[in-house]
Amino acid sequence: NNWDFNALGTIFEQETQTSIFAEFDRRLAQPLQMEDFTVSDCRYVSSDDVGKPFLSRHNYYNFRMSARDLARFGLLFLREGRWQNRQIISADWVKESTASYSQRGIDGGYGYMWWTGVNGGLFQNVVVKKHSYYASGLGGQKIIVLPYRKLVIVHRVDTDGSGNQASPY
Repeated sequence: NNWDFNALGTIFEQETQTSIFAEFDRRLAQPLQMEDFTVSDCRYVSSDDVGKPFLSRHNYYNFRMSARDLARFGLLFLREGRWQNRQIISADWVKESTASYSQRGIDGGYGYMWWTGVNGGLFQNVVVKKHSYYASGLGGQKIIVLPYRKLVIVHRVDTDGSGNQASPY
């Protein structure tokens, strides 16, 4: 859930004394040669920003990314952490983070910030083969990784306008 990510972001920034956005840029965006990502497009959101209290004291970390940069992130996971001839993140981490640790209905699970398919499912009424997973973001953004097809699908929504978001189904 988002609160876990938000709490982890707070811990990360306290322990490293750096911005999660700057570290994403240094450790992922630059090595992946993301074309549109800039730290200035990211922002912290707190309860003061939305005019109502959050259920947590931890900020929300809003990453704004283009479809092609989201696709690069998905490809990094499809390629088990490798980009070109460089191991950006460990293959063990990719495997561990995309494994199911909790179950969501009869055909879905959840890993480390990745929704996972179990028993041949991934989305409601969608059957997939083998291990598949997706990241889901604000307003309906999705990075879907189907390793058995060697395929990454990005669903990008124009969330820049007020109230723009995709239908949940």
